[in-house]
Amino acid sequence: MNAPDAALEWNRLTEIYRQKSDDELEIIAGDAFDLTDIAQQVLASEIALRKLPVKLNVEAPGIEDDEEDFGPVDGVDADALDLRPVWAVHSSEELAAAKKAFEDAGIASFIGDQHVQEISDFHGNFKDGIELFVRYVDLGRASYVTQNYLPKDDSKPEKVTEGQDEPVATCPECHSDEVVFVSRDVYDKTKFRWRCDACGHKWLDDGLIR
Repeated sequence: MNAPDAALEWNRLTEIYRQKSDDELEIIAGDAFDLTDIAQQVLASEIALRKLPVKLNVEAPGIEDDEEDFGPVDGVDADALDLRPVWAVHSSEELAAAKKAFEDAGIASFIGDQHVQEISDFHGNFKDGIELFVRYVDLGRASYVTQNYLPKDDSKPEKVTEGQDEPVATCPECHSDEVVFVSRDVYDKTKFRWRCDACGHKWLDDGLIR
């Protein structure tokens, strides 16, 4: 299943499971071995969202159950959902704005290391920033949201040109200062993604000129 189809299937199943009662979800979870991988992930997410003491039975009858939970009841299993960090927030206001932007785009987002979906379920602090995660299949659309609908994070390091009083980010291709910080790299958190509005060049670095 390609990414667009997977995203549509995720959204379709999310609507279906949201309309089920707690008892119905428990029944479905008991036969989760008959579900597709995406259906199992969406079901697990909905169960975690409701904080139900229910686990998915992913083993077909006749196979011994190892008694492991699918994931913590206060969050989702990041490995099972293939979650990737896409944005960082530093206040409750930024969190609310980011969650709304992703929600308006039809993208499921998860908060912090506990990967909770609802702001009311998040109990961390913003001292060092809190990351928002999305599923890998939604990463492209989520990046578009961060670039076009979320305010740029001024706390990220800028390139420093020697001899200047103020830090100035410049494009390594055309040397224009019309540089936009895009986001922290989803694979290496020490790297940062940049885009030049003047020539369109995109690059990845640690925020410092060598």
